[in-house]
Amino acid sequence: MQTEDAFRRALTITALTGLLAGCGQQDIAGAQATVKSQLIDPGSATFQNVVVFNRKEATVVCGEVNGKNRFGGYAGYRKFAAVKVKPTKEWTAMVQPTDEDEALEFALLRGAICTKEGE
Repeated sequence: MQTEDAFRRALTITALTGLLAGCGQQDIAGAQATVKSQLIDPGSATFQNVVVFNRKEATVVCGEVNGKNRFGGYAGYRKFAAVKVKPTKEWTAMVQPTDEDEALEFALLRGAICTKEGE
């Protein structure tokens, strides 16, 4: 729960601030490593539609991730959002949950930060 609270605080900060700027491969790699750590089989992760938003107070990486489930099959792409509040180097990430109520909350939070608004 502490991770989710930190993630929500970072999302709020990011949604309210910043300009879009250039991005680096280090940001993508850091965000993806954090997302992978939340999967059942981190080594099976594949990513698509990855976008970086470099805001004034945080760097945000959004996209979709697919990974193997407990049965060894790929579960299908799920959305993710990762946030690194500046000047820290620590990433916090959340992958789209499968629970319907949590998925709705995630969609609202992700929608607030994974946009070009605030440029």
